[in-house]
Amino acid sequence: MPLSGSSGVRFAAIIGQFFTPRSIVEFLIRMEPKEGDVICDPASGSGGFLMRSFEIVREQILADADAQYQAFKAEIEKRALKPEKRAALLRDKFAEIQHA
Repeated sequence: MPLSGSSGVRFAAIIGQFFTPRSIVEFLIRMEPKEGDVICDPASGSGGFLMRSFEIVREQILADADAQYQAFKAEIEKRALKPEKRAALLRDKFAEIQHA
């Protein structure tokens, strides 16, 4: 069952899944992350929050080749992280994804 579109929204609400609005994601990840900070999304769904935070951290911090970035993803629904987002997270080899 798709997790997007009006039927996906209804399904997500029924099972208690709600997606963070893009404006909230932008606000949270523009709070000047610093090297050594950890970004954790304990209910990451499709990974949109971590993807956008990774882009901003890469722009702001990882210009320094020695900087390190840690992101943690937690999601009980394995289907929520789409293959294309998994590939995007791993393309720069800054992230590792594991399901418990």
